[in-house]
Amino acid sequence: KFLAAMDDDFNTGSAISVLFDALRTLNRHVDSNQLAPGADAKSPAVESLAKATSVIAELSRVLGLFGKPPVTSGGDEADAELLDSVVHLLINLRKEARERKDYATGDAIRDRLNDLGVALLDKKEGTSWERKS
Repeated sequence: KFLAAMDDDFNTGSAISVLFDALRTLNRHVDSNQLAPGADAKSPAVESLAKATSVIAELSRVLGLFGKPPVTSGGDEADAELLDSVVHLLINLRKEARERKDYATGDAIRDRLNDLGVALLDKKEGTSWERKS
């Protein structure tokens, strides 16, 4: 059913539904066999649980689930460079909007950055930015 959903124009909603159904079935299997941590790994019930869990994990990876967690901001130099690049991208988009006389978009970019704690500093030399304290 999962593969059929993927073949159906990458129908992720149906694919996730199949995964949930499989998990419900596994939970019933665990309950009916009274499986608990430390159960005999050689028992048929535990072996079938392990195989089914492996299949669900593999199918989940197709959707990008349960992979590595996203890298979080650690405040290191790479994060600072990334932030600077993103803010400069927004500064350039604001400049282009203003050149097209689309002042509403330019103002919206400035205001939203301001809401996030980033102040844009317009000067003759160009626009720079700083974090608001």
